[in-house]
Amino acid sequence: MHGWWEDGLPVGPFRASEYGSDYVMTSIRIGIVHNRAEVNLKHKFTQPRFSSIGLVWGVVSVECSVAGHFFRHLPACELLGGADGTKDAGWCLNKLKHLDHEFDESDTPPPSVVIRADKGTIFICDHEQAAQPEPGSSTRTATIEIVDSRCDVADCAAVAPPPSSRRDPSNMGPSNIACSVGADPSATGEERPPYAADDLVGSFSGQRWAAEADRPPGLRVHGWRPVRKDSATEALVFVPGFNASAEAALLALGQLLGSGDFPGRIRPFVFSWPTGGTFGYYQAVSIGATSERTCKDFAEFVASLRDEGVTQLHVVTHSMGARTLFSALPYLREVVKRVDSDESSGVQSSGIRMATCVLISPDADQKSFLDHVFDALRELCRRITMYGDERDWALFFSEVFTRERSLGKHPHELVRRGSTREVTPPLCMAGSVNSTAGVSNLRTSSGRFVSSSAASYSSGTAPALPLDMDVIDTSWMDSNVQALRHSYFNVNRWLIDDIRDTIVMRSRAHERTSRLTHRRGNVWSFLAAPRHVVAD
Repeated sequence: MHGWWEDGLPVGPFRASEYGSDYVMTSIRIGIVHNRAEVNLKHKFTQPRFSSIGLVWGVVSVECSVAGHFFRHLPACELLGGADGTKDAGWCLNKLKHLDHEFDESDTPPPSVVIRADKGTIFICDHEQAAQPEPGSSTRTATIEIVDSRCDVADCAAVAPPPSSRRDPSNMGPSNIACSVGADPSATGEERPPYAADDLVGSFSGQRWAAEADRPPGLRVHGWRPVRKDSATEALVFVPGFNASAEAALLALGQLLGSGDFPGRIRPFVFSWPTGGTFGYYQAVSIGATSERTCKDFAEFVASLRDEGVTQLHVVTHSMGARTLFSALPYLREVVKRVDSDESSGVQSSGIRMATCVLISPDADQKSFLDHVFDALRELCRRITMYGDERDWALFFSEVFTRERSLGKHPHELVRRGSTREVTPPLCMAGSVNSTAGVSNLRTSSGRFVSSSAASYSSGTAPALPLDMDVIDTSWMDSNVQALRHSYFNVNRWLIDDIRDTIVMRSRAHERTSRLTHRRGNVWSFLAAPRHVVAD
C-alpha cells in the first residue's frame, strides 16, 4: 500500500493490492458540497428539504476496487472533515490530496505533447501559459524544442554510493542517492539541479538512479509550462440525479475517477441537491432540482471555486442532475465566462470557464432543450457531450410520469428542423453524412448553434440540422449494464475511457475514432462487440 496514513490507519488517497491475489484497490479524496437538510450523508428524505445553514462543505475519502476481483463491500466512503457548516472552498481544495502530488515532475519535459486547435487559440494538454511569456509567444502559436532530459551514466555512477553501502532494493526506506537531470552544464554554464530520490514517497531506493539514465528525451513548448500536478486551477463537478443520497453520489464519482485514473490536477467535487426519495419524483423536480434555491446555491458554489483560483470547470450530470444545470444557467451567466469572450482577441482573460459539459442519461425535457436550453448552455461551454440510451427504462418511466419526451432516451433527435433560408450557405451544401471532417459550428440567422460535422439530413420536407454537440448512443452496449440501463457509466470500461478523454484531453467525438464510429449527424456509437460474441 502506498498513500496517506493517520494514526496508523490509511485515510486516502492510497493505492493498495491484496496480498497473494494482487487485486487492486484505490482511494480518492472528493469534495462534497450540498444544500440538503440531511445531516448524515447516507440518508435521504422522501420529500426534498433544504439545509438551514446554506451550503455545506466537506471532504470524503472513497475507496473502490479497480482491478481483479471487485469486493462486495466496495466502494465505500469515509468523511475526513467538514460537512458541519464550518468549512469553505479554500479548505476543501487544500484537503483534496492526490497521489500525483507526491510525484510532481512538472519541471521535467514530457516525452509527448498533445496540441489541439481551438476557437481563436490553441489548447496544449497539461500545459498552461507561462507567467512571463517569451517574446513572440501567444495563445495562437507554439514552438516545440526537443530537450535531452537524460543524465549521463557516468554522472549517475558518480553520485551513487558504492555497492557495499547500497540498500536492498526491497527496502522502501530513505535513500541518499541523487541524480542530475537536465541539459549539459557545459552548454548552459549553470549547475544542474539535483534529482533527489529522498523527495519521492515510495521510490525504489537504489534502483531509481539507474532508471534516470534511461529517461527519454522530452519536449519543451516555448512560452508554456507543464501544469503542476498539485495545481488547484481545474475542478470537476458531478451533479447526481433523483433518489440519490450524498453518499451514493460520492461512491458513483469515486468509482469513475478510480477506474479512469483521472489526474490529480483535476479536483473532484459532488454537488448534492435535495433529490427526494422513491415516491417523491414530482417534488424532486419542482422543489429540489429546478428550484430557485438550488440554482442560486449551485451558482454560489461555482463562484466560490472561482474566487479560490479555479479557472477551468468540468460539469458532469447524471439523470435529473441535468435539470439542475439547465435551470441554473441564467445564474451561471453571471459567474462563468462566455466561450466567445476571448475569441476575437486570442488572449484569455481571467475568470472561470466551463471547459467541458458531460450529460449522462439526462432526465430533462427534450423540447425545452432544443428550443432554448442548448443555446444557453452552448454560450458557456464549447464541448458538450451527451450519452443516451434508447432502452433506458428509468427514462421510460420518467416519460410516463411527466408526459414529456426525455432528452437522454432519444439520442438521434437532437437536431433542429426548419427552412434552409435560416442557415448559412456552408451548412446547406450537399455532403456525406458519414464524413467526420469539418466539425466546426455555425450559427443560424437567429443566433442558434448548429453543427457542420455532417451535412443536413432530411426527414420529410424539413432538413434536420444537428446541434453542435457530440451525442453518444449507448443503446448497443451490454457489458456491465444493469436492468434499468441507467447508471452504468462508472463501471463500463468503454464509457469510463471515453468520459476521461472528453474531460482530460478535451477531445471531440471525431477525435476518438479508435473507440467510436460515426452514425449520422452528431450521433456516434461505440465500436464494441456484443457480450455474447466470443472467439472460437
